[in-house]
Amino acid sequence: VSEVHGMSQRGGSVITYARLGDEVFSPTVEEGRADFLLAFEELEGLRWAPLLRKGGVALLNSQHILPLPVSLGRAQYPEHIAETLEHACGGESRVIRMDARALALQAGSLRAVNVVMIGAMAALTDLPAEVWEQAIDQVLPERLQAVNHKAFRLGYGVPG
Repeated sequence: VSEVHGMSQRGGSVITYARLGDEVFSPTVEEGRADFLLAFEELEGLRWAPLLRKGGVALLNSQHILPLPVSLGRAQYPEHIAETLEHACGGESRVIRMDARALALQAGSLRAVNVVMIGAMAALTDLPAEVWEQAIDQVLPERLQAVNHKAFRLGYGVPG
């Protein structure tokens, strides 16, 4: 796993890579090689779209966090980001847009947005849901498990 720390607090972009496999030599993902792109904000999905492979899946949280130039009235937030992303991928990748924020609130905590997004991704993998839910139990304290299991299941139902 590779991550850029602290940038979001300063208004910057944050990207984290997770690679799974028998032979992983680098934590980063080369352009056009990512199976999944999880964008917690729509514009970030568009920013990182070149990482997605043909036939990959982009999961977009429909939340908009306005960049500073937009907040200051110096730029406009782009419209139709999901459609633009589909076009950028040449129609060869699947784009799933969801309101992960609303689902996290339904689960009981806004902080569970990440687990909603992981649940949606998990539904598209070969790993059974139980494996992902066991990981929740192993990583999180007991007091946070129920909310995160609910968030995971709500996200898991998104791809349908």
